[in-house]
Amino acid sequence: MPHTLELPAVAIKHVLAGLSKVIRSKSSLPVLGCVRLEADPYGAARFQATDLDSFVTGQVQGSPGGFPACLVPFDTLNRIAKGAKNTLRLVQEDGKVSVQSRFGTATVAQALATHPLEEWPAVPTVPEPASTGNAAFKPALREALECASVDASRYVLNGVCLDLSDPGCHALVATDGRHLFAANTFHFDLPQSVIIPARKFLGWSGFAQDGDWRVAVALNPEDAPEWIRLASDHWTFLTKAIQGNYPNWRQVLPGEGRKTTTVTLNEAARALLLDALPRLPGREDNYQPVDLVVANGRFSLSARAQGDPAASQVPVPGATVTGDDTRIRLNRSFVTKALRFGFTRFEIADELSPILFTAPGRKLVAMPIRPESVPSPQPTPQPAAEAATPAPPSAGTPEPIPTVERNTMPAETTLTPPRRGNLPPKAEPTHGNHNGANGPNGSALSAAVTQIETVKTGLRDVILELNATLGLLRAAEREQKASAKEVESVRATLRSLQKVAI
Repeated sequence: MPHTLELPAVAIKHVLAGLSKVIRSKSSLPVLGCVRLEADPYGAARFQATDLDSFVTGQVQGSPGGFPACLVPFDTLNRIAKGAKNTLRLVQEDGKVSVQSRFGTATVAQALATHPLEEWPAVPTVPEPASTGNAAFKPALREALECASVDASRYVLNGVCLDLSDPGCHALVATDGRHLFAANTFHFDLPQSVIIPARKFLGWSGFAQDGDWRVAVALNPEDAPEWIRLASDHWTFLTKAIQGNYPNWRQVLPGEGRKTTTVTLNEAARALLLDALPRLPGREDNYQPVDLVVANGRFSLSARAQGDPAASQVPVPGATVTGDDTRIRLNRSFVTKALRFGFTRFEIADELSPILFTAPGRKLVAMPIRPESVPSPQPTPQPAAEAATPAPPSAGTPEPIPTVERNTMPAETTLTPPRRGNLPPKAEPTHGNHNGANGPNGSALSAAVTQIETVKTGLRDVILELNATLGLLRAAEREQKASAKEVESVRATLRSLQKVAI
């Protein structure tokens, strides 16, 4: 008896769009290019895809009756769904699956190649997510994901940390070493802190628009977070947690009581800045510099491209200023991001200190660009015997301003201000001890961590290749069995011919 499942074409298109964020259509492991499909007797159909590091499951309401689990190619199903306008009808009989769609008055049936169900990776068991009890969790997590590092060498920073170290105020934080986002109005029902990796699916608008997000964590035998489960109304996302200790991000936040100049924007001023920032000169330069200027109680933007004789000025009406005249140079992408997130208040201490953008329950810290007026220290030629001892500055030469930042993260997460001009060569991250001091132990620890990540990547590749080889062996086994049947059939035919009397 065939099993059938009818689904709206628009619903299938939507769920396949979500699965595309994790699917590996060109993987050496064919099963990773498949969708696992099944439906319960009530018509709740579940579509699932995986890349081994994460699992995405989307639920669509279809016709009742039940539909046994099967593995079908994503690309084929997606191509059929894109051409459908009304309803798709899936039919499963004797292990074969086909899709029927209507074109005018005609019904077209297309067969789908299936893969053995036993090749599907085991789905990890994670507790049912509990509600965060806070509608701000989803938007804060999405904002934090935009601030996470994309540098593979800074593995721990390639995600968002749910920090439970303060029992009275759980925090959500992300940084790339040049800017940091933090929100602290949460209480997560989790066993301990966890780092959520910045996966492509989490940035997909379809998941963002599907109700509130709920989070749960499964621990490994060593009681460390291993798998994370994020769920909405119709989606479930399972992903491996990032292993490692997140740095002490709180010491990067500017301290209380520092003397600052504060600028507060109304909505019109915020809209003006969002419109002006991408138009100002210098957007093609390294770091896209723009100056935030406070002078005579007024706030303005100033920007100049390299080689321009003068800067362009944009007065900003609708800004309330308190404090002394000051200015600070920033990467305009940080300013744009803060304004887009809804930050309308920021504090400037001086041109070399981090700027602090604030909103209720949220903060964004960004490091400034070193202004052109600050000279870079130049090496002084010395005799070889005296090279180890730097010469003191002469009385007529001003001493260069130190390059050490006032608020820094430990280890590889140090927030560092970029310089004007060409990008400097990327330096290896510096690791220190728990007290923030650098040394041999920190370097060895950094090397060990890097080596472990390299080994993990290598092992993952080996596993993928082994699985691919296993698939080939299974295919060869099936071919061998088919060949044996063909040989036996030929032999039977020959025996029959031998019995024929001529």
